[in-house]
Amino acid sequence: MTIHKGVMREELMKLSPEELYREYMEKQVNFGRAALAVDQRRSQNRLHLPAEEADVANAGPNQRIIIGPELGFNIHNLHVFTSGRAGGSERFHTHGDALKYYIKGAGFEQIGDETFEVKVGDFCHVPANIWHGTQNPNPEPLVFLAAQQFPGTYRQVA
Repeated sequence: MTIHKGVMREELMKLSPEELYREYMEKQVNFGRAALAVDQRRSQNRLHLPAEEADVANAGPNQRIIIGPELGFNIHNLHVFTSGRAGGSERFHTHGDALKYYIKGAGFEQIGDETFEVKVGDFCHVPANIWHGTQNPNPEPLVFLAAQQFPGTYRQVA
């Protein structure tokens, strides 16, 4: 039984021990292959991204990596990408620290219990493990440039 993206925990709990083992091993093997490919790309040691390749000015609401190991940068703890929300959409989640710079449109960024109205030129810092989301009640896309830590690469210091 192959389970695809977006599998809910409840579905995994229904698997027999053998099915769960096969599912786990398949994901581990595929993760290993992807990790090796990413490490090979890191070996390019890329240090520069020309503006025409980044093309931030023409970014849309779908996520697109700008700087990351997948593009040959020897970087291990963050990536830079464009993302956003189509008109009338929202998305909430958590991850490591992130910085967002808004480059198109306007909307709202909810960070924990606070909501901020955001527009072109604004920055937001999203602390690690804080429930947050970007809301776009407008018809035009809201697009931002984000620098975000990879999951598991941050540590909290007391």
